[in-house]
This record gives sequence, structure tokens and C-alpha cells, in this order.
Amino acid sequence: MGPDNGALYEVAVPVELGDAGHALRVGAAADISSLSSERRARLHVNLARAHAQRRQVDEAVAALLEAESITSEQIHNQAGKSRPR
Repeated sequence: MGPDNGALYEVAVPVELGDAGHALRVGAAADISSLSSERRARLHVNLARAHAQRRQVDEAVAALLEAESITSEQIHNQAGKSRPR
């Protein structure tokens, strides 16, 4: 796993643990240009979750829109999986 992939986990884990500040700092500094579109989109979804934890609604929406612009199919598929039935 390279340093770019490591940034994905360094954002995802703090989000899961409720440390939005750390996730947002790492996400802001991460160079994700070499990652696949799916991984870049996943990072933006996690950044949206971090913004939501801080009640930064506009930033969360912007991150989700960025993720959707990268790979809308993956975002819509993930949204459908997380809906309660």
C-alpha cells in the first residue's frame, strides 16, 4: 500500500472513531491524483461524513457532489446499500 492509499485509511478510521478534525486535516493534505476514481470518490464520501460530524452541512454537500462528479454510479450504488429496508 502506497502513501496515497494510506491517506484513505487515515481519513476513514478517524471518521469512524468520531475524530472529524484529524480526518479533515489529512484529507486536505492528501495528494490523491494517482488513485483510481473509486478510491478518490470514497475519500470524498468520508470527508463528507467528517464535515457532517462537525455540522458543516455546506462542506458535506460539496464533498458528496465532488464524489458524485468523480463516479456517480458508485455513489448511487453505495447510497442504495445503506438505506434501511
